[in-house]
Amino acid sequence: MNVVAIKEMSGGNETVGEMWQETKIFKSSEPIENILKWAMGEHDKYSRKQITITVPHDNLEAGE
Repeated sequence: MNVVAIKEMSGGNETVGEMWQETKIFKSSEPIENILKWAMGEHDKYSRKQITITVPHDNLEAGE
């Protein structure tokens, strides 16, 4: 089974700037600490990004 992590990124502020999403697929055996390290960055103690971690629907239907 796969786990998908998506982080909302931005350069600038809420009025002016660029926004994008970065997505990475992990195996479900990957420790959550490693997923959060990717999403937050290695040096951040907390995140100001919106982070979504989800399991694709087709993984659930296949019974994986």
